[in-house]
Amino acid sequence: MKSNWLFYLAVGIDLITLLITASNLFIMSSSVQGLGGTTVPMDDGLTTIGKLFNWLIPLVLLLIIGLGFWFRSNGKVLAANILVWIPAFPMLVGILIWGGLALLFILGGK
Repeated sequence: MKSNWLFYLAVGIDLITLLITASNLFIMSSSVQGLGGTTVPMDDGLTTIGKLFNWLIPLVLLLIIGLGFWFRSNGKVLAANILVWIPAFPMLVGILIWGGLALLFILGGK
């Protein structure tokens, strides 16, 4: 039971990370309204490898989530939990630090 909860928590955190990376990808590849009504493509300043990784990160997250569900359906629950927690744990730590600092500044601010 606890294993189910941990698996779905990690998948939820991975999905949040996937949404953030996908929105970053679409924002960086959009164009900007220029002066005089013309559309100007945004220059993201990334190299070719950077643009490739910008596309690969969401795809790898989808692959990890899919493999996690595949391992889980084959009865390898421990392997599925470890696999989905590899990208979810750093994101969880970041969310906790961000939330803790926000709470600290709200309570300690004047």
